[in-house]
Amino acid sequence: MDVCFSVYDAEQDSSFSEPLIVSSQNDFTEFTPKVTAENGKVAVSWFINSENDIEYYDGTNSIYVTAYEDESFSESKCYAKAPNGYGLKDYDLKIVNGKPVIAYISDGDGNQMTNDSVVHYVSNGNDKIITGSEYDATTVELADNNIYFASDNQIR
Repeated sequence: MDVCFSVYDAEQDSSFSEPLIVSSQNDFTEFTPKVTAENGKVAVSWFINSENDIEYYDGTNSIYVTAYEDESFSESKCYAKAPNGYGLKDYDLKIVNGKPVIAYISDGDGNQMTNDSVVHYVSNGNDKIITGSEYDATTVELADNNIYFASDNQIR
């Protein structure tokens, strides 16, 4: 299954543009696509699991991103890769300073039954862990130049 992008034109004829396929990993099913836009910049992202496991437990989990530049989408890039057994729980995509960035949650030890997930922030190819496993984050959001995540029924 591919990820497609289309633009809605409310002013002209209230219709969508012809869909563009933006994902290029056609051997895999792309999961959980996200779109973000800011100041004329657009980015699209999605999960890929090397075993096509929709629960992200088996296989290698990756997050790919493409950006709309010069009237077309760039070649997609792998922004994050969790090794076999390290599931991805959630992620968010935003444009910061004109470039796509992501925050994501991965399992901390490769055992999906333990409560030890960590939050990562990826910008300019740098993947930085920003929390320890003691928080066991369950969802993440990029907003207002901050990273928010839920843990123990609290927003942090």
